[in-house]
Amino acid sequence: MSVSVDLWPHRLFWMGDPRAVAFFSVKVPGDEPGPWLGRMAWRAWRQRAISTERLDRWLRNNKPHLQRDAYASINRFYGWRRGQEYVVRLGAIFVDIDCGRNDFDYSAEGAAEALHDLVQAGGLAQPSMLQFSGRGLWAFWLLRNERDPSTTPFANADNRELWTLLQQRTADTIALEIPELRLDRTAGEFTRVTRLHGSLNSTADRQVRYELLPVRAASRPVIAWRSWLGSMACAFLHGGGLSASRRRTGSTWSSRRTASGRMNGTRSAGGGRPHGSGSIRGCRSWGGRGM
Repeated sequence: MSVSVDLWPHRLFWMGDPRAVAFFSVKVPGDEPGPWLGRMAWRAWRQRAISTERLDRWLRNNKPHLQRDAYASINRFYGWRRGQEYVVRLGAIFVDIDCGRNDFDYSAEGAAEALHDLVQAGGLAQPSMLQFSGRGLWAFWLLRNERDPSTTPFANADNRELWTLLQQRTADTIALEIPELRLDRTAGEFTRVTRLHGSLNSTADRQVRYELLPVRAASRPVIAWRSWLGSMACAFLHGGGLSASRRRTGSTWSSRRTASGRMNGTRSAGGGRPHGSGSIRGCRSWGGRGM
C-alpha cells in the first residue's frame, strides 16, 4: 500500500526544545534540476536546516520535494551547520543493517526476526521502532530526558560520551551474537540522517516505512535517558554467552511480519556479549520498551 511522506517517526526524535535545528537532505538525480530546499547552487545533494518550531509551515511548502530519496537528521543541532560540534539534542540510539544486497544476506524481515530473538534471550534491549529502508533495516532506541520526559537529552560532554558508548556496545553485541548480519558501522555518527517515512528509495524502488514496536502492558511509555543507559549497560557489560536454544526461543514481536525470515544462514551458537572494564550507575534490568 502506498503511503505519503510523513514525519511522525522523526518527530519522536525531535521531542521538545523547539529552537533546536533539524536537517533535511534530498538526493537529486544528475539529469534533473530537482527540488530546491532552500536557496543554493545546484548540487547532487540538497540540504536545508529548519528549527522544529518552524517545521510545520516549512513542511507545507516543501513536502512535494521530499517524495524521493529524502532524509532527515536523527539528532538536532544548535547552529545552521550539520557538524558534530553543533549537536545539541540526542534523539535515539540506532543501528543500520544492510539487507538483501546478495543471496546470502538476511532480508529486512529476517533481520528483524533475528533482533527479536536476541531481545527475547536477554542479550539486547527492546528497540522502540524499526525502519524498513528498502535495502536494509534500522532499529532505534528512542531517548527521553529523565527530568523532563517531554524532551530529548541535552548533548553535553557526559551524554555524548554515554551515547557513543551505547552506539558502540549495541553494534558490538549484534555483530558478535549475529555475525551474519551486515552492520553499517559508519552509521553511528552524531550527524547521521535517515530516510523519511513514505519516501521512495529509488535504488530499491521501494517505499520506506517505519513501525513502532508494541508496548507490553507492564512497560512504561517513555524510557528515561539515564535509566535506559543503566539497563542497557547491564545487558552489554555483563558477560555470559547465549545458547543456541535460547536464541531461537520467544514469542513474535507482533503480526506485522510479512516475510518468513532471513534468506540464508544459521545463527552462530558460540560467543558471548562484550565485556566492559567499567560500569554505569543506576544499572538495573530492562523493564519496558521505548515507545
